[in-house]
Amino acid sequence: MCKMNPAQMRSLFAMIALSCFAASAAFGPIGFTLEAEHYSAMQGATFDPPADKEPRIGVKHCGSGDWIRWNSVNFLNGEFDSVALHYWTGWPQDNSGAVVRLRTDAPTGAILASFDRLGRQRAIQGEPSAVITSALASVTGIHTLYLTFEGSSDICDIDRISFSGTMTAGPADAKTYYVSTIGNDGNDGLSIDRPFRTIQKAASVMKPGSRCLIRQGIYRETVCPLYTGFAGAPLSFEAYNGENVVISGADPVIGWTRHSNGILKAPMNWTLGKYNDQVLVNGKMAWVARCPNVDEAGYQPEPMGSMWCGSGVFNWTKWQRLADPVAFPTLICIGENGSHGINLPAGYEFDGDISQPASWANPTSAMMLPAALLNRPTDFFKGGLVTTHCMWWASFGEITGSRSESSAKTTFTAKLLSSSFSDLAGPGWISYLFELLDAPNEWFRKDSTLYLWPPNGVDLTAPGALVEVKRRILGFDLSNKEYVNITGIRFLAASLSLDRAAHCAIDKCHFKYVSHYDMHEWYETGVFWNSPYDPTNGRYGIWVSGNDNEIRNSSVVGSAASGIILSGYHNTVINCIIHSCNYTTGYHAGVYVFKRDITENEARGLTIGHNTIQYNSRFNVEVKAASSTPQDRVRIEYNDFGPSAYALKESASVSGQTGKVEVSHNYFHGVGCLDGGDVLPESDMGGGGWIIHHNVFWQGETPNAPLLTGSHWCLGGGDTSANGDGLLFNNTVVDSCMRGTRDRDTGLAIWYATNNTIYARSDTVPWKFTDAINRDYSLRAGSPAIDAGHDIPGWVESFKGSAPDLGAYEFGEPRWTAGADWQEQAWNYPPGNVAGVGQPFMNAGQHTLRATLIAMADRIIVKSMDPMREGSVMVFNSRGSLVLKRKIENGRSIQVPASSFGAGIYVIKLQIGVNSAVWRGMIP
Repeated sequence: MCKMNPAQMRSLFAMIALSCFAASAAFGPIGFTLEAEHYSAMQGATFDPPADKEPRIGVKHCGSGDWIRWNSVNFLNGEFDSVALHYWTGWPQDNSGAVVRLRTDAPTGAILASFDRLGRQRAIQGEPSAVITSALASVTGIHTLYLTFEGSSDICDIDRISFSGTMTAGPADAKTYYVSTIGNDGNDGLSIDRPFRTIQKAASVMKPGSRCLIRQGIYRETVCPLYTGFAGAPLSFEAYNGENVVISGADPVIGWTRHSNGILKAPMNWTLGKYNDQVLVNGKMAWVARCPNVDEAGYQPEPMGSMWCGSGVFNWTKWQRLADPVAFPTLICIGENGSHGINLPAGYEFDGDISQPASWANPTSAMMLPAALLNRPTDFFKGGLVTTHCMWWASFGEITGSRSESSAKTTFTAKLLSSSFSDLAGPGWISYLFELLDAPNEWFRKDSTLYLWPPNGVDLTAPGALVEVKRRILGFDLSNKEYVNITGIRFLAASLSLDRAAHCAIDKCHFKYVSHYDMHEWYETGVFWNSPYDPTNGRYGIWVSGNDNEIRNSSVVGSAASGIILSGYHNTVINCIIHSCNYTTGYHAGVYVFKRDITENEARGLTIGHNTIQYNSRFNVEVKAASSTPQDRVRIEYNDFGPSAYALKESASVSGQTGKVEVSHNYFHGVGCLDGGDVLPESDMGGGGWIIHHNVFWQGETPNAPLLTGSHWCLGGGDTSANGDGLLFNNTVVDSCMRGTRDRDTGLAIWYATNNTIYARSDTVPWKFTDAINRDYSLRAGSPAIDAGHDIPGWVESFKGSAPDLGAYEFGEPRWTAGADWQEQAWNYPPGNVAGVGQPFMNAGQHTLRATLIAMADRIIVKSMDPMREGSVMVFNSRGSLVLKRKIENGRSIQVPASSFGAGIYVIKLQIGVNSAVWRGMIP
């Protein structure tokens, strides 16, 4: 009997399901996973937190009488028939007589499954040591689920439990549902005039072949489909008729009043934790109170060519407004007193200083330190966050004391928050102090109140003005789902998870600020196997694992960590625009290829192709690790890699560690770091085995100093030698140079580097390029590169003439191009108003009172146009009872939180003196 691998079985099953669905009912696998650390409550057991730095995240020390609980687990109609327990044990543990049970609704409730074959097996670097599968008793509907532990004092550590089963669906289940911000989840959702209010309501009833058409507006929710799709019958979520649909991870803040100077304040009773809150004004990110201010005029922390700032980072101000978020921050130089080190324990105290360099005896005004940092009282900066950039990453410390030493110097002590700190000083800033809230577009939160100095020209009391604060991580959670399509939707301050998903497609979607935090642990990015880094929850960027998923024709703009984290096998990122990621400067990238060193079934056969990726602080693409087999190599091809690596001295456009990677047919231009390059397999991290061919490299676009031929590097590191397992050939390198492939001092070429490669200095004329001025480096007739190359079996498959040509293009063949084939569009945010509270009208005889009402999905804005008198806004329910009364200042507006009233008919009355305006309408 012929055996099939899992991919072949999936393909065969997909064809069977498709043919069955067209004719009658079809069936297919379904499943879901409950991560142990995502519990709703627990008793006795302990959580394995990131600070533990153990090789996994889960629940540990589970003994007799302990339990873990998950609320609202949906078992559908009894389709799930088996469940697996993924766990660790240790050699010393004696689990004889121990049993783990699944129960419903109580720790002593009905038993769904039992696991009693717990073996004594040691955890292996990040992977559960054992999996036990059990039949699942028939259970339907939504239940509270308990995992109970019995019979031993220390039974095991729990990673997750996963459920599987089979569902059936037929053509009658394939329906079209509508969603609108003025809909009602009590509707049937089956017509455009009876829409649901939330996308999640549609997601909870959609079966294979169903579509969800979403009307324009903002949806503040995390959507998780209950069912999954089949081949030929996917679940589809689409923006209706191309309308402006936004899924937001943020909630609005209303009720603004004046505090002092330009600062306003409003109540805000939620937070994602210290250093994790994100504030948006009309869809753009504001900065936490800091110094220097983001747009501090003229300050240059490091004059060109100077190294006194330690890291060698050039002046970021020249990068400002080239990308979102708001700007690249202005920096100051933060010095040190010799107490910095590497891999220091969190909590280690270190000393630092901020001072005018002695070499600047007569500094110009542009070189002066911001006055806010000098001549401050003792401990003025205590409690603030200091951020510095070294050669490799950003480091963070909580300031424990400060002192002004002179009119030109401030010293401080700080407690280390990240586990590694450079032994070098570096450029950075101080933030998270209310006293530094002194400029437009800055904020600070304390005592459940948000203080905000709005951006210049923004009136928070004007109709349509919108301040939001991040509250949710995910916009869509497609974990364990198959055949789900999302098309034409925008995501603001929200990520997406495709954890263990299959055959899902994200098309024409646009993500802005997919992740945010202002402080990170350097090891959170999974550089080493024992990192507790968990990318599956979307906190670090869009997470893609499983198989055969695709993100296409989409944009990812702005992320504290990565834009997209790519794992699994046969997953693809194609024709996307990705920029402004990793703005906290850790081990992240525009696209981060992720694989645990010891997990083989990750980072296999991945493709990153035809994308435009640029303006990322460290890497455009970083390959943490990849498959070690050539046939499953990661392909990075036909991308336009623009300016990048602006924040560190040592960086690269495309960098990587272990695994097989092919880098071909890309444009590379504009790396901003001093030590690094465009393609950098890191030999000190196991880089090697990379195949780099048919790429075009040029310099001169970096907003920092021009990278002159011979003074900086474009290719670097890794084992790409003639005797190594890597290959480097058929590249066109213009006005640049190669580290490791050409001696920096003598300029002498090494054979394996220049084999089939054009190395053109500033004089490109002899090579007869088609149009060198416009970066078209294909060849014209008579070029000395024609037929001047070497045949490389297995890689140069075909050529015209007697031999391959030198460089990235073969004369006579169509010229290949790289990058996305579309241009990024500006966001229109907030989306246009959605009517929902009825048409406004003036009371007869009172037309002298001028006022407007704007009804939006979650609030009503009433604006008085009387510049001389104050008034009041009152809301009455259908019984005539007053449910809200607010004062309204002369000529200003007030926002009424309509969503808090509940559905029904309401009357909204604006009273100014003896005059009034009344609106009457339905809140759905």
